[in-house]
Amino acid sequence: MRILITGGSGYIASRLAQYLSQNSYSVRLATRNLSTISQTLAVEYVEINWHDTPSILRACEGIDAIIHASGLNAADSYASPLRALAVNGLGTATLVQCAIDKRVARLIYISTAHVYSSLLSGNITESTCPSNLHPYATSHLAGESVLLHACSTEQIDGIVLRLSNTFGLPLSLCSDGWSLVVNDLCRQAVTKKSIRIHSDGGSTRDFLPMKSLLHFINNLLCRKTSFASLTPQSILNVGSSKSYSLLDMAKMVQKHCLRTSQFRPPITCDSLSEYPSFCYSSKYHRFDVPMAHFYEELDLLLRFLG
Repeated sequence: MRILITGGSGYIASRLAQYLSQNSYSVRLATRNLSTISQTLAVEYVEINWHDTPSILRACEGIDAIIHASGLNAADSYASPLRALAVNGLGTATLVQCAIDKRVARLIYISTAHVYSSLLSGNITESTCPSNLHPYATSHLAGESVLLHACSTEQIDGIVLRLSNTFGLPLSLCSDGWSLVVNDLCRQAVTKKSIRIHSDGGSTRDFLPMKSLLHFINNLLCRKTSFASLTPQSILNVGSSKSYSLLDMAKMVQKHCLRTSQFRPPITCDSLSEYPSFCYSSKYHRFDVPMAHFYEELDLLLRFLG
């Protein structure tokens, strides 16, 4: 199966490319600037320009399925809402149309749980109404809407994955993945021999180990039936269905350091308040996220940094 993965310089795309290429897929990894990435994976690298439709059509040529992981992050989206809409919204719309034109069978869109709210609480399922007005959320919703329309009119077999807080080993030290909270906690533990939570340690999030996400996407690609048979809305919340406070996660990193490296980094946080717990789950799929995946990704992070 030939897979196109967009967002080639990004944290999720690079791990996906590595994993799928090691599991008998033919992977084409697309990025906006080939000179900015280290071409070390056994994949085909292509340059893509989201303002140039012919380059997107070329990237889609001969492809069976697309994993769209390209997009502006939250900080850049906030700084430039128009650019966020152009990249996350219009860029996705152009890709969907090019995929249809090139008769690509399937498209998986990597979206975010943050479309629901800036502060998640209670039970969050696919039936929860998105209400976050942050440009990162609204631009992703714009991109989602284009794919969902194409799915509803049976132009392509597509699915939107709204990911919770994914964490795990980036492929390089210069990856954007080091800004993720768990990855940053691990880096602090190794480089500073201490952990500081720069926000409220009581705030709760759903954390998803990268290994669990990789396995799930592989299972999606292997499906013999359409994505609509899995989720009639063509939307799936992807998380661990467990909420942890930032302090809980820092303690998990601390414990893992002690177990693997025989040192116990002290933890401090700017504040510690009580936050409402929440459950980020799917109405359509039960995710098996074993604690072994949490520990494996933490181990990979700490060993890489050490």
